[in-house]
Amino acid sequence: MSIKRQILKLAGKDRYKELSPSRGKGDAQGNTTTVTYDDYGRRVAIDNPDTGKTQWWYDDAGNMIARQTANLQKKHQYIRYSYRYHQLKMIDNSKNDVVK
Repeated sequence: MSIKRQILKLAGKDRYKELSPSRGKGDAQGNTTTVTYDDYGRRVAIDNPDTGKTQWWYDDAGNMIARQTANLQKKHQYIRYSYRYHQLKMIDNSKNDVVK
């Protein structure tokens, strides 16, 4: 099972993008930045022509469990967050640098 599928399974959600409303905002050059929220009002994606797409995943308690930027997506990597009783315990930043 891929990391993305594991994260989605842990979050207990199927594809936030399909379930959530999107809001877009354009700049002077006509580029549109789209921000997507889930049913709980949490930001789950920002898609920007300059920086690419950044996504966030959450567990059932509302804790952010993963984040993926456009650069990380190219490498099939994520930044993962671990909690114990809503307290952040560890950040795994995809470079094998674990912050505790």
